[in-house]
Amino acid sequence: MNTDAIVIVSAARTPIGSFNGALSSVPLNDLGTVVIKDVLKRANLKPEDISEVIMGHVLTAGHGQNPARQASVGAGIPYSVPAWSCQMICGSGLKAVCLGAQSIMTKESTIVVAGGMESMSRAPHIMQMRSGVKMGDATLQDSILTDGLIDAFYSYHMGITGPVEVKADEFPRHGSNIDAMSKLKPYFVKDGSGTVTAGNASGINDGAAATVLMSQSEAQRRGLKPMARITSWAQAGLDPSVMGTGPIPAIRKAVEKAGWKLDEVDLFEINEAFAAQSVAVVKELGLNPDKCLGKLRRERDNDLHTQRQNHQQQRKVQKSTHAALYKLLSEVQMLKQDLRDVFTIYVGFAKELEEQSKQLFECVGTARNAIQDSQSDDLQKLQGQVTALECSLQEEKERCREERELRGNIRVHCRVRPILQFDHIPGSPTTNGSSSCEAVVQAVNDDSVFVNCAKTSSPVMNKIFEFERYNVCIMAYGQTGSGKTHTMIGSRSEDPTAAVQDSQQGIIPKAANELFKLISEKPADSHTVEMSVVEVYNNEVLDLLARDEDGVTVGVKREVITTSTGTSEVPCLTYELVRSSAEVMQLINSVLKLRSHCPTLVHMDSSRSHFIVTLTVTSKSPDALALARRLQNARQDVQRVSQKEWWSPRCRRAASSRSSSPASSPCHSPCHSPRPSITQPPLKTKLQLVDLAGRMSGVTGAALWESSCINRSLSALSDVLGALAERRPHVPYRNSKLTHLLQDAIGGDAKLLIMLCVSPTQRFLTESLQSLGFGARARQVQREPPRRKNTALKINITVKMLKAIGQTFFSSGLQNPKSTTQQSKGEDYEVRTYHTTNWVSTAVTGMEQDSALSTGFRRLFKYIQGNNEKKSKVEMTAPVSCLIEPGAGPACESTFTVSFYIPEEHQADPPKPTDPDVFIENRKELTVFVRTFGGFANSESCRAELLNLIESLKRDGMKFKEAPFYRAGYDSPFKLTNRRNEVWLIKDEE
Repeated sequence: MNTDAIVIVSAARTPIGSFNGALSSVPLNDLGTVVIKDVLKRANLKPEDISEVIMGHVLTAGHGQNPARQASVGAGIPYSVPAWSCQMICGSGLKAVCLGAQSIMTKESTIVVAGGMESMSRAPHIMQMRSGVKMGDATLQDSILTDGLIDAFYSYHMGITGPVEVKADEFPRHGSNIDAMSKLKPYFVKDGSGTVTAGNASGINDGAAATVLMSQSEAQRRGLKPMARITSWAQAGLDPSVMGTGPIPAIRKAVEKAGWKLDEVDLFEINEAFAAQSVAVVKELGLNPDKCLGKLRRERDNDLHTQRQNHQQQRKVQKSTHAALYKLLSEVQMLKQDLRDVFTIYVGFAKELEEQSKQLFECVGTARNAIQDSQSDDLQKLQGQVTALECSLQEEKERCREERELRGNIRVHCRVRPILQFDHIPGSPTTNGSSSCEAVVQAVNDDSVFVNCAKTSSPVMNKIFEFERYNVCIMAYGQTGSGKTHTMIGSRSEDPTAAVQDSQQGIIPKAANELFKLISEKPADSHTVEMSVVEVYNNEVLDLLARDEDGVTVGVKREVITTSTGTSEVPCLTYELVRSSAEVMQLINSVLKLRSHCPTLVHMDSSRSHFIVTLTVTSKSPDALALARRLQNARQDVQRVSQKEWWSPRCRRAASSRSSSPASSPCHSPCHSPRPSITQPPLKTKLQLVDLAGRMSGVTGAALWESSCINRSLSALSDVLGALAERRPHVPYRNSKLTHLLQDAIGGDAKLLIMLCVSPTQRFLTESLQSLGFGARARQVQREPPRRKNTALKINITVKMLKAIGQTFFSSGLQNPKSTTQQSKGEDYEVRTYHTTNWVSTAVTGMEQDSALSTGFRRLFKYIQGNNEKKSKVEMTAPVSCLIEPGAGPACESTFTVSFYIPEEHQADPPKPTDPDVFIENRKELTVFVRTFGGFANSESCRAELLNLIESLKRDGMKFKEAPFYRAGYDSPFKLTNRRNEVWLIKDEE
């Protein structure tokens, strides 16, 4: 057993509430939680430091099993710490402290929280109903009496066992006397012999108290000062008939256990239910009350002496305070009088100031009117001069534009970069003795570049000029390391979120900023911008915005074709809808890592491919539509065909681009609309921004092949410009994928700006002269004046170039449903996801596929021509799809569902068909495997291509549904070459 003394280091209690008083609404366990938290805080202990919690109480007050456990958990003590309740009626709380001390002495616990808690107000009434009530009345019982105050052996109230009557008591309230106490009626025995009244009995109360126990050595280890030491304790039982005398044997045992004598104890606290019991205990034990009363009297006398001294001190303070207050009062009264005088003076000043202000305002008004009258004539003259100057500037602007158009539409601008670190090569003088890093190329003025060398070179014109409402191409040309990429894109930070200074931005971000700034000034939704990014690497065109099945951008190979209108386009090229310049640069930065780079003799990060960014602007302005109608009327005779021929199910048109969908070029279509239409598609113009790869030499290995492809493509570009300058009948656009792709910008009706980037040093003099010679040849090209697009959008970038990007009516394509292309495992098919859209459809049953398709096409054509509830004409779209559901057997009919995609302007509210065989179909998101083929499609060719697609999908292990399947066509029957047909198999998502 532990011989170390047990000490109390912390104690706390709640206020004691009367029966149904202030604490009657607080549950028993919550009272315990409050005091447990407080004693832990006072002892500076954590909940996890506690070893055991013991709380005594008479009643559970209807709060379930083990309220001590509930209070412990509520105080934050871990679940692993045991907590339990003990019940010893009035001595329950003190018994809990004794049990805690025993637990520490036996080394079962280190730190124990022990105390008591009671909520008499919340004790419920009970009824013995377990066995049922067959007859008679059932009576509610007060659990306070049953469980707390009724003797369990003799079934009588403990109050009737107190026979001793005392003459004075201070418990109920101070000032009680024998006369007042004698008038109180007995509560339990009412026949005249009762002695227990409300004045000499303990109250029924609510409250809780707790202590923290530990060994003295533990308290020293933790630096805690004990409040008390537990020396001994004892308990005793007795006959219930003499209830109230229990403290007599218990005190004797405790004193004997401590090795003391009764007269050695200075203070006894005897707590029992009734005041008379303590008198019996004192007499039985032979205690001397005077010993305690003498101490109490001395304390009372000291208190009275202290009170008298305090009272005298207060009177002195009051006298001095009153004198000071009287003095302050007189001073305040004098101050109030002074304030009245000041206020009177202030009122006089205010009135005088008001009069002077009125006079001043009248003078100012008179002067202002005089000045306005004198300036009105001068202002009118100035406004007239400003108006005349604006008109003169506008006329000069138009004159300069017309002059530039007469001179042609290829412009050359030269940019000389500063000397960089890699220009310095120690010990490498040139043949004439000058240093290799000496600056020999410099801009003389805004029009010329001076080259300091023995060879005579014609100056290259460098005039800044303006483009207005044209398709425009800006091309950066020069050797490796001359600053082409910096010119087009500008400085790039390692941190993608860091802002780039305006002076460090390239042509692309500045053009995008100005473009969207001007679009923001236009009516909402009047213009949209789509963007594509490709690179020409080793004479192959790669789509850098194409995504794989996981949505990751990957470079996908594309082909360049020449349409029936003579323009070039890239089928299935991916376009992204962009709404700000930030989105443009975000896309460019995301695909720049896909661009091919390798170190060269000039610098360590040289671009090895031609980088082409295309911004396509779609304009929905009324002016553009009016122009489309005028162009249609002007060429109506050339383009007119019979309506019967247009109904042919084999008529398709090339797809125009949509956001995030692979399609044909958004500016051109392989076939024209043969039918007259008042409503035309929006006008489209484009801005192409090209960062050409630079020439280089002195490389080996794979870089040698890259260098060869770059040099050949640049030579092809030079040959094309030479052919245009000499007006040859044949221009070799197809000698390179680069020139084929840029055919419309170089030799078409677009304006072309060539940005020559040259090095200033002697080291690269040969390459600089070659670049300047290229620019000189480009300036000699004379083409037809560029055709101006009728659109209100104007774009002003650093070199004041693009003002409008339009689209002529006869080169526009049909609208396509929005889709997203994913990366496929094979190169002979695509994986395409169509978004949720509305289609107009009709179902035809029969044995012949081509016949059913023709029948369905005629029904749908009547719908778009006005056979609907709104009597409105709907534009033709592409593709015309046919869902084929094969019959169950060779002699069974199949179902063919022919569908037209509903244009964007009718997607939200499609016109309802009046033909009962035609219906609006809401086609949910659909992922299909697509195989594209040319020629005139029929049931046999579609069947053959479908088998090829199935074989390819099985080869790559793709899951698909063999039925139903789709057939789709894009072209008019009058288109003879470059036709586009497709078969679709639905992806199996299970």
